[in-house]
Amino acid sequence: MINYRFFTILCFSTIFFKKETGAQSFSFPGTRIGNYTGVQSVFFNPSHAADSRYLFDLNLFSINAGFGNNKASYSLNTTFNTFNSTNTLNNFLSGEGRVSGQLNLDILGPSLLINLNKKSGIVLSSRIRGQFSVTDIDGKLAKTVLDDLKNGISFPYQISSGSNMRINTNGWAEYGLTYGRVIKDEKDKLLKIGATIKFLAGAGNSYAQINQLSGTLIQPPSPNGNVYLAQGSRGEIGIGISGKVSSFTPNQLLQSSSIGLGLDFGLVYEKRSGNSKRHPYKYKLSLSVLDIGSIKYDRDISKSGSFNMLVTSTPGFDLQTLQGVSFDGYKQILSTNPNFTPAASNNATTITVSLPATIQLYGDARLFGNLYLSAGTQISLANNKNPENPFLYSGFTLTPRYEGRGVGLYFPINYNSLTQLTMGTTVRLGPLFFGSGSILSSLLSNSKQADFHAGLHLGILKRAKKKTDESEAENKTSN
Repeated sequence: MINYRFFTILCFSTIFFKKETGAQSFSFPGTRIGNYTGVQSVFFNPSHAADSRYLFDLNLFSINAGFGNNKASYSLNTTFNTFNSTNTLNNFLSGEGRVSGQLNLDILGPSLLINLNKKSGIVLSSRIRGQFSVTDIDGKLAKTVLDDLKNGISFPYQISSGSNMRINTNGWAEYGLTYGRVIKDEKDKLLKIGATIKFLAGAGNSYAQINQLSGTLIQPPSPNGNVYLAQGSRGEIGIGISGKVSSFTPNQLLQSSSIGLGLDFGLVYEKRSGNSKRHPYKYKLSLSVLDIGSIKYDRDISKSGSFNMLVTSTPGFDLQTLQGVSFDGYKQILSTNPNFTPAASNNATTITVSLPATIQLYGDARLFGNLYLSAGTQISLANNKNPENPFLYSGFTLTPRYEGRGVGLYFPINYNSLTQLTMGTTVRLGPLFFGSGSILSSLLSNSKQADFHAGLHLGILKRAKKKTDESEAENKTSN
C-alpha cells in the first residue's frame, strides 16, 4: 500500500536542491532484441511484427519489477527485502543531499503475434503498468521528519528552493493492435516499419508537489515544542487525486477510471547475411518512439487542489496540523487555513496525464556463431516537470549474449547517473526466461537497483533452411 502520510511528509520536507537527471535500468533488460524474443520485442519496436522468426508467438505472462535510487545500496542477501516498504524507506532516505527514486511494474499480458505473410504481421497485445516516483527529496530531513520532527535540525532552518519537488503514483492498462510491414527487401538489406495503436485504461493518478519553496523552519519555546514554517515563508502547493491506485496489484491496475489513446511507431534496418533463418542478419539498427498519448481523468475536487502559500500567522504554520491526517483530507485543511490561498487551477475538474514517452535506439550485431552484441539508448521525451506525469529516465545499455535456439544467456550492462553501473543476467530456456538487470552488481558488491523479470511464451519458429536448400534456391533464381 502507498503510505500517503509518508507521501505528504516528504513533500513538506523537500528543500533547496536542484533537479538531477538519472537513469534506471530498462524494462526487460537484455531480451528486447534478438532472434528468439518473439512478441515481446514488439512492445519496444512495433516493426518487429513484420518478418518475425515465428509463424506465431503467444506471450502467456511476463513481468518486470524494479526499484532504483541514487542513495541506498543493496547486496544480494538483502535484495529480496528491498520490496518491503519499511526497509526500502529507511535505506532510501539515508545519507545527505538530494534523493530520487522510482518503482516500476510492467506486466505483459496475453499477447499474440501472427505472421501474415513474408512481408507483414500483426499483434494483439495487453499490458498493465504501474509507477511510483520520488523526485528531489532531501533525504536526511525527510527521515528526520518521519522519526522525530525536532531531531537533527538546528533552528532556525533556512529553506531556499527553486525546484519542483514532487511525488506521483500512476497505474494504467494498455490494449494494443500492431501492424508491421517490410517496405524494402533486397538480397543484402531489409527495411521494415510498424505502428501500434493503444487503447488506454487509466486506473488512477495521485501526486503532491511543492514548488518555489522558501522560508524558515522555527521551533518557538512552547509546551508542545512544535515546529512552524515562519512568517514570510512561501511556495506553491499542489495535490491531485484521480481514480484510485493504493497498491500495484493487477486487480487494482485493471480497474479503469478513465480512458485514452496511445501510439508507438518504429523502423528496423537489417544488413542481411544470406537466406539463413537461424542467423538472418549481420547487424541491424532499430529506432522507435514509444508512449505518445495521454489519459484524461476526472479529478476528485473534494480532495484535489492547488494553493499559493504565504505564511502570515504568528508564530507561523504549525506542521503538526498535518500529522495523523490522511492524504485525502489535506485539501480541507489547507482550504481553511489563512496561510493558503486557492490558486486559479484549484477547482479544475479534469487533468490530462501524459504517457512516459521515449525514443529507443538500438544496434545489434552478430559477432560469430551464436554470439551477439547489442547496444541501446533510451531518451526520455516526457514532460516530467508536471507533477502528475509518469516518466522514464534516459540511459544506455550494452548487452553481450549467447543466443541458441533452445538456450540463451544475456548479460545487460547499464550505466546511468541515478544507479551508476549495474550488471545483470537473463537465462532463456526454450519458452521460459528469467533474470535480473542488477543481480551481478549485487553479487559482486552493492547495487542501487533491485529488480527481477520473468516470462513464458509459446510459439512456432519458421523452418530453418539447410545450406543445400539455400544453394538450390540460389541456383534456381540465377537460372
